[in-house]
Amino acid sequence: MFKRIVILVCLFLAAILTLISCITVTPPASTPTTEQPQTHEENSTPSPETTPAPTQEVPLPRIESFVADPSYNPGGSRLSGLSDAKIVVDTAWQRLSDQSYYYTIPALTDRYKPYDTTQLQKVLDELKKTSWVSLFKANYFDCSDMSALLQRELAIRGFESWIVIGKDPTVRSGHAWLVVFLRSPSIRLVPVEATALVIPQPGQTFRFSSGVVQTYEDYTRQGWVLQDIYQAISWWGGEFDWWNRTDILQKLSLPTIVTPSIPTPTPTPTPTPTTQHLETPMQGVSILQISYMNYTKYLQAGDIIDGVIQLTGPSLNIDNSYQWTFQILGPGGESIKVLTGDFRTTSSLQFHVPVSYAGTYRIKVTHQSISTKTLSIDLTPPGWGYVDLK
Repeated sequence: MFKRIVILVCLFLAAILTLISCITVTPPASTPTTEQPQTHEENSTPSPETTPAPTQEVPLPRIESFVADPSYNPGGSRLSGLSDAKIVVDTAWQRLSDQSYYYTIPALTDRYKPYDTTQLQKVLDELKKTSWVSLFKANYFDCSDMSALLQRELAIRGFESWIVIGKDPTVRSGHAWLVVFLRSPSIRLVPVEATALVIPQPGQTFRFSSGVVQTYEDYTRQGWVLQDIYQAISWWGGEFDWWNRTDILQKLSLPTIVTPSIPTPTPTPTPTPTTQHLETPMQGVSILQISYMNYTKYLQAGDIIDGVIQLTGPSLNIDNSYQWTFQILGPGGESIKVLTGDFRTTSSLQFHVPVSYAGTYRIKVTHQSISTKTLSIDLTPPGWGYVDLK
């Protein structure tokens, strides 16, 4: 009996061990790790399907360092700083308007509230009605000029925007456009292609005759910022000065710009004569009388009375005298210079008289001939006038 019990116990234990060996123990599942989304580098280009809509804020680098550093000067005409650029812009702008460059018009700023995408598109559509797009001319009125002008047109209507250049501000080639700040309902940055007056959309590509290709990603992720016209002119003076394209502005006929007429060539002004020529007859006189001729002029100290006098005419045997006299009198009537000629032997006399003090000086010519003589004087400075004196 005991043996049977032992055998049964052994069989029971063997069965239990066999059962245990057939069971697979699964360990507890570990906590799954979530893979972090890949982030793009600042200058990488997102794929079209991940391109953010223009309603999202897009941080853009600034260009202040390029303005301050003279080694970044693609135009070769960089000004010394923003203060110089402001002088250049404000001085040029005075030719066009008595307003400041970024003045606003209340009637227009109210018209485009609340400054959303719809209102921005409304401005662009209105500008398209002008000849804006068709007036594009490479290297004359192109992306840089049009971006600067559009920034001002938007500012007048209450929109804030930046000029963006890309992709490398250290070289001349590239493109320029605008990024507009829309503040309703929150700050959003919207790109605008100034040459076509359109808002680029995801998936769009713009190709230009210069060879530049702009994708939507380029408009929203590339470029360097010029915050206003003063930074733009300081960075590259001759590239953003749209107001110097007078012929273009007249064709645009924008109501926000008063354009001067295109200057017509003016004839070279005739220089003011430096020598005065006086010529008049001096009547003959009877016995014991004198013929007088007088001219006066106000002179400054340091002036010089210089010239030649001639008194010509027939000499007669019955003349009272063959002599004639040239005299310069000072402001007090004092005699400063006296020259005497003879009709028979002297045809002309030269004079050179420095003026010591300011006042009215007089030239006096006399003769006693009974025949009429011809008085001719060439002198400087000009401006002498006849007076009836003896």
